[in-house]
Amino acid sequence: MVHMADKPRARLRASERALIERGSATLGSRMGRSFVVGFMASLAIVGLPACASSEANGEATEEVGSEGGSTGSGSSGGGDSTTSGSTGLTEGTTTGTEATTSGIDASTEVGGTDSGSDGEASSSGEGEDSSDVSSGDTGEGETGECLGDDDDSDGVPNACDACPGFDDNDPRTIGESVEITSQAQLDALAGVVAVTGNLVIGYFNPSSSYWTPIDVTSLQPLSCLQIVGGGLTVAGAENLSDLEGLHTLTSVGGPLAIEENATLESVEGLRSLTSVGALAIDANAALPNLDGLRALSTVETSMAISANAVLTNVDGLGSVTTLGNHLWIMSNDALESLAGFNGLTHVGPSFLAATPSLWVLDNGALPQCEAERLRDTIGTENIEGDVVIAGSDETGVCP
Repeated sequence: MVHMADKPRARLRASERALIERGSATLGSRMGRSFVVGFMASLAIVGLPACASSEANGEATEEVGSEGGSTGSGSSGGGDSTTSGSTGLTEGTTTGTEATTSGIDASTEVGGTDSGSDGEASSSGEGEDSSDVSSGDTGEGETGECLGDDDDSDGVPNACDACPGFDDNDPRTIGESVEITSQAQLDALAGVVAVTGNLVIGYFNPSSSYWTPIDVTSLQPLSCLQIVGGGLTVAGAENLSDLEGLHTLTSVGGPLAIEENATLESVEGLRSLTSVGALAIDANAALPNLDGLRALSTVETSMAISANAVLTNVDGLGSVTTLGNHLWIMSNDALESLAGFNGLTHVGPSFLAATPSLWVLDNGALPQCEAERLRDTIGTENIEGDVVIAGSDETGVCP
């Protein structure tokens, strides 16, 4: 059923935004267990450096630290294993599979831990472009072998070093969920290549239903991170201007939520990301575009883009072709174009009863014909639920 009606302007507040990804429980039960079990098994081969021809490749990933529980503590305010933010991120993404920790207690301030032959936490670099991670001036030989200096003495020359300054043959992983609320805690994650649970950078205040501002100014310590098995949240970092440091991240098993970061101007740091469980981009007041997500092709469940005051387009999402669940686009005051969704061929049912699958609501600068064109491009027969279009500019002109 297609609905087009005038409705009171609705700013998507935190209590309402909580509905957007509440279906993450479904993500956890339907996809999370199988993903994490497979993911944890795959850690045995994560240690391969970027240039496979190097003779210094590690045979297996060594998880560092002591044994930990099977569920993560990466929740804020709730005391359980969910991240309870305004998009309701995944419940307990770790499984009964034995998990290990890197000596970081997610419920307390993160302290630095060392591993690897050079005395610091290590990482791997499978599949990365050496231009992102290399700090050396040398390159590869004619046959593809790595040549030149090896500044961190891990047997992998700089040109093919997955994570300069750390031992590529002994990558560091964290087998539980982690909550980060300060730059010091984030700095302690330097060299981590994988987090099997949730990684929450932020603190959700359940009494206010908003993210409490945190003093995190740089994600550069995460420059080795390739995989997050659960959800990844960056929220309430009021002095964070970009996401640089996440440039080697390729996969997030649960929802990726970027929320309430007042000075965030770019998501270019996510340029290597290809797959997420769900996507929520909400209330980032200075974010003009989503161009850094251009490599993202897989969103397993739902997508919600809401309340980003200066966001003008969604062109960075042009590689996404199907959604397992709903697409909600709400209260983006400056949004003018939905052309970035022209490649969408299917939108699944909403997680929530009596809510639309495609919901384009209260984007005041968006020509209504843009929303109608999105509906028609996907095709109502390919949208598994209602379509609601309201609060757009009825006089706007589409190119």
